[in-house]
Amino acid sequence: MTQTKNREQEENKVMLTLSNSMDQTRKIRVEVPEGTTIRQAARDAGIFPDGDFDVYTAEGDTVTNERAAGHRDATLYVGVQKVAGGNGQGMQLDPVNNPPKTIMFVSQFDPAVRNAVVPTDDQNARQAAEMAGLAPRDGSEWQVYDWEGEVVADRQASELAGQTLYIGVVAVAAGSISIPAMSRARADFPSIKAISGFKRGEVVDMFFIKLGDTRGRTEGGHYECVIDYRKSQPNAHVLNLRRGIRHPHVYSNSKIPGTKRSSHLVCQGDVRKATSRASNESERLSSYLNHLASVLNS
Repeated sequence: MTQTKNREQEENKVMLTLSNSMDQTRKIRVEVPEGTTIRQAARDAGIFPDGDFDVYTAEGDTVTNERAAGHRDATLYVGVQKVAGGNGQGMQLDPVNNPPKTIMFVSQFDPAVRNAVVPTDDQNARQAAEMAGLAPRDGSEWQVYDWEGEVVADRQASELAGQTLYIGVVAVAAGSISIPAMSRARADFPSIKAISGFKRGEVVDMFFIKLGDTRGRTEGGHYECVIDYRKSQPNAHVLNLRRGIRHPHVYSNSKIPGTKRSSHLVCQGDVRKATSRASNESERLSSYLNHLASVLNS
């Protein structure tokens, strides 16, 4: 009984990161029962020992009296107390040191690694990312992306405060795949070939591939797919889904871009997570195709 109770208590713990809003070097990771107030968690941590205080989110919302359960794994900022005015109109004065808005940088090389940075007004997103210390140390080229996979490295960092950005490998030709990389991937996927009209010099925007069908959902025993690789998250179109078949991930009608050919669009899930550990372009393509094959046969 005691062991069960202890296990339940452990499962009901919440992890928080508390930072002193006036001294960003003071930051502490704490684990508290989910029913604990944020105020009590901050007080027990001793993160802001001088007088009264309030606790804020990165957006500046006050959460001092809220329960820890609502802020699991969050980074919160402990600062001077918000003061209510007395002019009869409910005026409220913001604290002198309002907690700064941060950018949360996540490494696509290792998604478990992340770091919050307070950007300065003169930084772009790439410079702020360098402060996070998540760029590869082996000299590999890297880029900064938003959650949609769009490059934001040159945007002013302060405009992106409050967002989660991703540090990852450089995409080729706005997401297109190079001929050498596609050739290397052919060792594992021999049916892959560029589509006529969608090849520009040494890069391919769209290609055809056959992937195995283990559940009999296609005409011919394999998925005939056209991959539009022009975006950081590719689109996959299936050409030969059996009529009347119900597929959990292939249900939207589509047309192959630039053609009148009917197809079905694949709902692929989190492609970025599936390819995050790839170290180069061909590995990223192979990881994506393995992910696509798994989705189609699930």
